Amino acid sequence: MKLPDNDLQFAEMAFRHSKDGIAFLSVQDGAWSAMNPAFRRLCGWIAVSGGPETGGQGPFLGGGDDPESLQRLLKAESPLRHGLTLLKADGAAVRIDCLLTLLEEDGHATIMVQAFPDSLQEFPIALDEDLYELIVENTRDLVSCSTPDGTILYIAPSCKEILGYEVHEMIGRNRREFYHEREAREMANGDMFDVNRSFVRRTRHKDGRFIWMESYFKVLDLPDGRQRILTYARDVSAMKRYEEMLQTVFDMARIGAWQWDVISNQMSFSEETRAMYEGRLPLSAPASDAIIDALNIESDASEDIKQFLRLGASNPGTPREWEYPVSLPDGSIRYVYSQCVPRVDESGRPYHYTGFVQDVTEQKLLEKRLQESEQQYKSLFENSPQAVYSMNLQGDYLTANANLEKLTGYSMEELIGNYWGPLVPEEYLDKTLHHFGLACQGEPQSYDLKIRHKEGHELEINTINIPIIVDGEVVGVYGLSQDITERKRHLEQIEKLGYQYTLILNAVSEGILGVDVDGASVFMNPAAAAMLGLSHPDIAGRSYLDMIEQTRADGTPYRSEHSPIHQAIRGGQPYRSQETVLWRRDGSSFLAECSVTPILDRGEHKGSVIVFRDITGEKEIIRAKESAEEADRAKSEFLAIMSHELRTPMNGIMGMADLLASTELDEEQNGYAQTIIESGDALLRILNEVLDFSKIEAGKMELDLEPFQIRETVADVADLFRASARAKGISLELGFPAELPSLVIGDSGRIRQVLANLIGNAVKFTDEGSVTVSVSLQASDQASCMVEFSVRDTGIGIPLDKQSLLFQSFSQLHPAINRKYGGTGLGLAICRKLVELMSGSIGVESVQDEGSVFSFVLRFALPQTEDSELLQTEHSGAPHPETPLAANSYPGIKALVVDDNSVNRSLLRTILSKMGCLADTAGNGAEALSILERQRYDIVFMDLQMPVMDGLEAASAIRRRLPLGRQPAIAAVTAFAQESDKKICADAGMDDFISKPVFASEVARVLSRLAAGEIGSRAGDE
Repeated sequence: MKLPDNDLQFAEMAFRHSKDGIAFLSVQDGAWSAMNPAFRRLCGWIAVSGGPETGGQGPFLGGGDDPESLQRLLKAESPLRHGLTLLKADGAAVRIDCLLTLLEEDGHATIMVQAFPDSLQEFPIALDEDLYELIVENTRDLVSCSTPDGTILYIAPSCKEILGYEVHEMIGRNRREFYHEREAREMANGDMFDVNRSFVRRTRHKDGRFIWMESYFKVLDLPDGRQRILTYARDVSAMKRYEEMLQTVFDMARIGAWQWDVISNQMSFSEETRAMYEGRLPLSAPASDAIIDALNIESDASEDIKQFLRLGASNPGTPREWEYPVSLPDGSIRYVYSQCVPRVDESGRPYHYTGFVQDVTEQKLLEKRLQESEQQYKSLFENSPQAVYSMNLQGDYLTANANLEKLTGYSMEELIGNYWGPLVPEEYLDKTLHHFGLACQGEPQSYDLKIRHKEGHELEINTINIPIIVDGEVVGVYGLSQDITERKRHLEQIEKLGYQYTLILNAVSEGILGVDVDGASVFMNPAAAAMLGLSHPDIAGRSYLDMIEQTRADGTPYRSEHSPIHQAIRGGQPYRSQETVLWRRDGSSFLAECSVTPILDRGEHKGSVIVFRDITGEKEIIRAKESAEEADRAKSEFLAIMSHELRTPMNGIMGMADLLASTELDEEQNGYAQTIIESGDALLRILNEVLDFSKIEAGKMELDLEPFQIRETVADVADLFRASARAKGISLELGFPAELPSLVIGDSGRIRQVLANLIGNAVKFTDEGSVTVSVSLQASDQASCMVEFSVRDTGIGIPLDKQSLLFQSFSQLHPAINRKYGGTGLGLAICRKLVELMSGSIGVESVQDEGSVFSFVLRFALPQTEDSELLQTEHSGAPHPETPLAANSYPGIKALVVDDNSVNRSLLRTILSKMGCLADTAGNGAEALSILERQRYDIVFMDLQMPVMDGLEAASAIRRRLPLGRQPAIAAVTAFAQESDKKICADAGMDDFISKPVFASEVARVLSRLAAGEIGSRAGDE
């Protein structure tokens, strides 16, 4: 077909300037007939000499395509959208989306390939008439040519298919007639065409509907100076609908678009993008730092974007993305995600960027919440004290925490992916499968079972199975397991204890009744039922008012609501009564001790427990006890009075005997005097033993714990018996170990008393041989030591069958022994009680006619180092001088003797006179006070019990009324010899203490202290 010159020219220009790549492929030989520049750019093939649009060598078909197969496809459907893979000469491959059309004429088949471009480039080509016909007759795009004012001079036949018009219906008409009214007005106002950009406008179809068409323009300058406008248009309705749909999606997804023409450095932003930044962006502006600064975005992202804009075409030709927070004017934060994709030229340099921004604030918040949720789940999963795991519906472990490893003994590698069945013993397998199956059906389960540990032992566990439900379907099972072996054991123990407690409650003699807040009985033990005369069928659920009745002590009844027990139960208050009257069901009453204790559960009153016991019989016991205690007090008072009364005459007897023995007597007279003295000593010893035993029995014996030297104490006691031992011709020996502590803390007085008794007995019962006193260290540490004291003799010994009587009160081994050696039988009993009072033990080993060994063991505290050194210094100082007993030893000392007994006054004045003192006497405290106010005395010997004014009152009055310079020393002289009496005297202002009977040695001791200045204050010469 021969085309007019003008038509040929138009076709040639359309082929050459089309933005789409267009090429023609021969089916017979597979050669390219022609390729326009756009197609060459798309497939990366360099033009050959002889013209860029000529055919010949070109890219090879790849991807399994060949001309024959393409022809078969196109015979079924033509045109056809198809992707072609083209292989370039350098071996590279390009994939191009194409529209293929099969052209057949005169038996010759050609495939027209129309590839969709990214850009439009121009190359000078020359088309022959056949090629023009192929293009204009077969292209699906609309090619037209018009005058600059829009008059259509030419239009391709495709207008029929695209717009429904025949060619002749459009030729000669203005383009505006075929556009939407609004677009027509824009065209009339000067926007008819623009070679620098394309237009997307609504074009009217012949049937009245509008089709979106995108148009590109080229101005053709004719040789005669006229211009023609070449228009290349395509139907973009589908693309427009897609864009509208995409815009809707963008609006829903809060997405905005932007683009940047790198060549012109011009950026433009969609309204959605501008709204996202609160209007801080212009519609269009050159790319600059100022645009980014206005957005108030996070600094690191801001600098990165600025650098991206500064580099421009120097950026790598790869997509870029950013995510950053934006500070909004109201102070809130919006998170934005932005991404852009470049268009690059042949050298790979970007010349245009298209991008979008998306508000991802909600996504970030969701991510944060999801992260927190995941962290919480992870924390729960990893830190749960239970074994936590998940399984599929087949029972295989999918995940597990470390506690499952601890519980089973298997490692994570041994557990994950394996079935739980082998862990469960056979007897529990059916039960476990049943519960697991229910969980797989969506029902949570909790049950106890046993599992077998890897080491072979079995564990009792509690397991919870929770179905994992996704979209309404159970897809797996969560498991939580914990070892309850110990808990089971504890429950068994609790049950056992509960049973034992029930046995105890049933066995106790006290009546116990439990009631709820309304007073209904919930428990009653057998003792309570027996005391109230009830049987168990009478108890359950009944009100306590029907079972227990309380009255006043005189038998008068309470109104039920006024009963103290009732008020305590109703008010949830405790109640206790030492004596109350309760009534049995048979009408009899009994005296009871009763208490009500509220039952509280976390502060809430749940009921009360009533405990009572019959004390009717105890009253008689109490009365008997009180009578016994009264008798004991009377005995103590009697012994104290008798001690005083006996000591007073003994004082005269022994004192005068002592004075008598100090005079010049013949041998017979001296013997009589010594007999009186020895008999008095024996009587005094008996009196002291009886008093000591009485105090020990009454529990009134107190220990005086002070540091002392064991060696010195033992030696002092032994010295008391050396004369007696020598007189009998026996030796008295001592033995001390080198490691014995120098100082210990204990009651040296009581130890002396025990040793004196044991050594005295040993000397008394030994007629020949020796008595050995030894001390040994049994054990010691930094704070204490254990010491054994032994007294060994070679005396008469003790028969084995009699040794059990030794430490009993008032016991004698044989009357003959008692008659020969004397004694009260209290000595060893007192020793045992004193040793036990000091937390020690005493014993004996003896063989009759060979001797005995009495020993006792005591534990002593050791003094601290500094105290020990200080006390050691005190004890190692110069010894006190011997107390002088010779006549006229204390000349010039003025003494006043105060006693209501004339014998005692005479005795003491005589003793003082013999020692060189000037002594006066007074019969009571008042008389003594009167004398002291008139005369000065160095010392007063004061009896305690006197008429008119006793010694304690007199001592206090002396200290109050006499001037300091005339205050005498005051020594108590009394028959009361207990430690408590000494303290009372010291509190009254007395300086020393002498117990009756009075011996000259004790008087000399007090005078020596006075002379040494330890007590009192000596007056100067008058």
